Amino acid sequence: MPEIRMMATTGMLGYGYTEEAFQRGLEQNLDFIAADSGSMDPGPHYLGEGVPFVSRQALKRDLSLMLEAAVDKKIPMLIGSAGGGGSEPQLALVREVVEEIATEKNLHFDMALIHSEQSAEYLKAKLADGKIESLGPIAELTDDEIDQSERVVAMMGVEPFQAALKGGAQVVLAGRATDASIYSAIPLMRGAHAGLSWHLSKIIECAGQVTTPRPGQDCVIGTLRDDHFLVEPGHPDKRCTRMRIAAHTLYENPSPYRLEEPDGTLVTINSVYEQLDERIVKVSGSQFEPSAAYTVKLEGVKESGYRTVFIAGVRDPILISVIDDFIASRWKLRIWASPRTPTGSTSAFTGRTRPWARANPCRISTAMKSAFWSMSWPATQTPAKPSWPRRAMHCCTRTFQAANAFPETWRSRFRHPICPSA
Repeated sequence: MPEIRMMATTGMLGYGYTEEAFQRGLEQNLDFIAADSGSMDPGPHYLGEGVPFVSRQALKRDLSLMLEAAVDKKIPMLIGSAGGGGSEPQLALVREVVEEIATEKNLHFDMALIHSEQSAEYLKAKLADGKIESLGPIAELTDDEIDQSERVVAMMGVEPFQAALKGGAQVVLAGRATDASIYSAIPLMRGAHAGLSWHLSKIIECAGQVTTPRPGQDCVIGTLRDDHFLVEPGHPDKRCTRMRIAAHTLYENPSPYRLEEPDGTLVTINSVYEQLDERIVKVSGSQFEPSAAYTVKLEGVKESGYRTVFIAGVRDPILISVIDDFIASRWKLRIWASPRTPTGSTSAFTGRTRPWARANPCRISTAMKSAFWSMSWPATQTPAKPSWPRRAMHCCTRTFQAANAFPETWRSRFRHPICPSA
């Protein structure tokens, strides 16, 4: 098999990468470039609202360099978990940005969109057929839980990417996907070793996180061969080490030797990590065990209420000197008993005051003390627009919780409809 060379530009689309590392990677005869765009690390809010947790400007900057290079080099560009969570509005936003770049730069290419958001009716039918089971120590999914969910996405494997590429797409924008599937799709299409393909993909999906020194994100290059793969940084001043590469196999994974994917499990118990030179690490011995059934993980969120936050500054040295007592004595009077609260009852509300930037008024004549105040209430009580003091920064947002009482999202597993054994 001819070697396959790929570049992960960044571990999170919108977090950036250096143009020096990017251009150096482009000089190495790449077969494709890709980036993951999703994470549950910021919590369920962004999936619930269907918005990204990076700015549109940051998305456009990263996508612009990648898209122009992919068209120029005539190689595929793959994006997974578009917009942060891969929901319909997040995927639509990334598509909008790509089309905007194409118009501005007069770029022409075939593009495929892969949708991952699931309808309540579809999920209920799968649940009734016994094809959904809990993933972890959580309660089984119910019809009520599905109805209460704001959005549900299914984390796809390599097959939808492969179908898009076989259909002629050069640019693939996918909804929620496993991080490693973004990079494994093309190697597995070309008959590469499954264990090495999945392991390399797992290593490079966070891009610069496996390099040192590691200030921020940057590009990483992976080269896949018949019996091993190589990982090296794109930036000439960075390097990969055995420790960094081996440690990343543990990243976001409960097992040091087994990583579950939709169609099987990557097994790294016999993997060997060699320091080829100061910058490059060679890995061999990784294996892949196919599973009996094809499954995908479901991630869902439901609305839990509303939260309002405002920040106010205090410049009075006398008030600053007694600010803790002031907060303790005035909080309930000014907030809980205020007619501006959505309802007359306060039992459903929670609130916190966090003083910060404490200064000594005896040493600083213009001392400032600020307070971070937050208040939240359940979804059944829609908040009225508050009339907070002027010169205070204020925002009010819906809050979401992981459905099924799971720490990040509710997670279940169900057999995927594209698999013949489903």
